[in-house]
Amino acid sequence: MANLKAVQSQYNEALPLYEQAKEQFRQFYGTDEHSDIARVLNNMGQAHRHLGNLSKALDYLQKALKMRQDTLGINHPDTATTWVNLSLVYRAKGDLKIALEHAQHGLNIRRAKLQSEHEDL
Repeated sequence: MANLKAVQSQYNEALPLYEQAKEQFRQFYGTDEHSDIARVLNNMGQAHRHLGNLSKALDYLQKALKMRQDTLGINHPDTATTWVNLSLVYRAKGDLKIALEHAQHGLNIRRAKLQSEHEDL
């Protein structure tokens, strides 16, 4: 439901639903670190970015990045996605050098994992 709200650009409505999903995953898995929780944190970061809450977006995305690196590995495509999402926040903040570095890091991971014709490249 949270993703549906986000797709409809209803980010203020999506955020509490993401929070509920995060708590449900924590209870289900019995841990604070799981790739599903990282996905929710990534989505919460994106929602905050769209709302202009750039500090909150960075916080959620940095947590998602660390969790994805720990649970999926540093070279996983989902980890690359979070690198790129972080780059979008830094771009919005005007930190273009950091934005470019993060985007390049995400792209390098994707290039190593995906064929050159893949749509994500």
